[in-house]
Amino acid sequence: TRELGISDLDITVDDLRAGKPLDVVVKAALLTDKQNLELRLHTAPLPNTLQPTPERLVVKIQPVDLSPLGPFLPKDARLEAGKLDADWTAELGAAVPGGQGPTKAKGGIHARGLRFAGTTAGPVDLTLDTDLDGNAETGDLDIRTLALALGQAGITGHGKVKALASDRPIIEGFEIVGHDLDPAVMGRSFPALAKALKGQAAGPIGLTIRGSGTQAAPTLDVTLDFTPVRLAIPQQLAKAAGAPMTLVTHLRADGLTYLPRRP
Repeated sequence: TRELGISDLDITVDDLRAGKPLDVVVKAALLTDKQNLELRLHTAPLPNTLQPTPERLVVKIQPVDLSPLGPFLPKDARLEAGKLDADWTAELGAAVPGGQGPTKAKGGIHARGLRFAGTTAGPVDLTLDTDLDGNAETGDLDIRTLALALGQAGITGHGKVKALASDRPIIEGFEIVGHDLDPAVMGRSFPALAKALKGQAAGPIGLTIRGSGTQAAPTLDVTLDFTPVRLAIPQQLAKAAGAPMTLVTHLRADGLTYLPRRP
């Protein structure tokens, strides 16, 4: 018999009434004897229905061993080793239904040393680090740090987009780039992914989103390069590795301003 434990649980709900913001704090000992998890939620003033609109979320997790979860997970996701830690804060703003104002995300969530049953690959890290501001209402986005990594694969980004919802948006040094996005390689570490792929795709996919052009005629270019990828989807698509295949999208707007990234 195996058991999972969440102990030393403290839940605080402050000012649950219409017209007042709600603050919820959850502290717990997750898979250990000492408290290592802290969640904080702050909402906008509650309506008469008491249905909350989240405004701020804080997640803090001290490094916790995930291996006890293994026996409770599906066979294709049977985790044998790994640790999770987090220190991440989000001002949600207009990114959630009913929310207003800017959105901010700062901090990181890290799952390190993940190893699944049935794999021959070594342990792999899955991490997300962010430091960005945005506003869904005005179309603003300022990426200072965006780093998503899965083993050797990753996506990074930086730059600014301003007033995308207007007729004179501005792009300043905006770039999002993927590297080593090879589904077959990632599938060696994640059996569930390998099972879903069924060997139908292998090779690194190129991903680039970049502001380009001139200040008089700027564009936002989205490029997916499948040239190095082998595709073998029965009765739908077959492509050998090295055969040219690139998808390019150019986004333009009258009066859009492009400012190249400063050195």
